[in-house]
Amino acid sequence: WHDSVAHKDSIFYKTYAATRHQLEQTIVNGGYDVIIEVGCGTGDVIANMDTKIQRYGLDINAEFVNFCKDTYEVDNCEFLVVDAIFLEEWWKKEGLDKKFFKPLVSCVNNTLNIMPDGLRG
Repeated sequence: WHDSVAHKDSIFYKTYAATRHQLEQTIVNGGYDVIIEVGCGTGDVIANMDTKIQRYGLDINAEFVNFCKDTYEVDNCEFLVVDAIFLEEWWKKEGLDKKFFKPLVSCVNNTLNIMPDGLRG
């Protein structure tokens, strides 16, 4: 999947670049202090963002998360195996509700289509 997104000749490249840009602008304009990408897949959006705030790329698929950990060495960006159904529990268990006060949660591209109906906003 990463290869179909990361190469500039890919039909998905512009979509992912536009998504990153939109999220970067949202962070600046909204004053967010952390971004959480639910369903980060191969990390092509969150790992390549131009931002200084803390980033979390979450995915239920351990292979994707391991790929991200092996591929990206980015300051303030962590990749973790987390089931979106338990997002709020994870957030509180890690104490992030005490550390961050204005989180931006993103779920981009094809991830929404595979999530349970109850999680779709």
